[in-house]
Amino acid sequence: MARIALILGESGSGKSRSSKNLPPDETFFVTGGIQDLPYKNSYKPLTKKNPKGNFLRTEKLTEAAKAIDWVVKNRPEVKYIVIDDNQYFSMFTYVNRAYERDYYSKFVDIGVELVQFAKFLKNLRDDITVFLLNHVETGTSAMGNEQIQAKTLGKFVKEKITYEGLFQPVLLCDKETEGEDTVHFFWTKLAGSVVKAPEDMFDGQKIPNDLKLVADAMDEYYS
Repeated sequence: MARIALILGESGSGKSRSSKNLPPDETFFVTGGIQDLPYKNSYKPLTKKNPKGNFLRTEKLTEAAKAIDWVVKNRPEVKYIVIDDNQYFSMFTYVNRAYERDYYSKFVDIGVELVQFAKFLKNLRDDITVFLLNHVETGTSAMGNEQIQAKTLGKFVKEKITYEGLFQPVLLCDKETEGEDTVHFFWTKLAGSVVKAPEDMFDGQKIPNDLKLVADAMDEYYS
């Protein structure tokens, strides 16, 4: 089974930036958003004419899953899957079905799609590490307290599916100012949030903003 980490953060907090140390020739990047990746000439679109491409932009999780499945089965050099702007898949599904009269069914479908995609990712090759990059929102915990959590769409996902519970670890991107410099980092545990990680997987409550470091830590912990 593949290993999956959920990476949370506000826009501009360093989610995409955290992938900077992943080797492009071993990484396949999928985005559900419309923005370009912040890397020059490192990622080229996957097409029929370019089967060695390492980048896909799509609005549909089904298309993302199809491409990932092909890459994993036909590209043994790929070890890392990065899914950026993950929350936009749900947003596009909602927008495309916004005028349906059956208001509730679209949210059920969104929830089912999210769970099926998570199960699909988990069943990828054993040597694959997947990073799901997702925006955050302020929600309410089961105890009624405010908490930082993954941005999702609709009460069905929020109340019937504990989305963050599908993944381990769940890290939060953040940044702070040190003098004239901005330092980006991950929280590995943080009160008032859904952030979590197995004990002793990471060295401290704050670690560098680096998905390669996270992948190596997960590999060492589970090996």
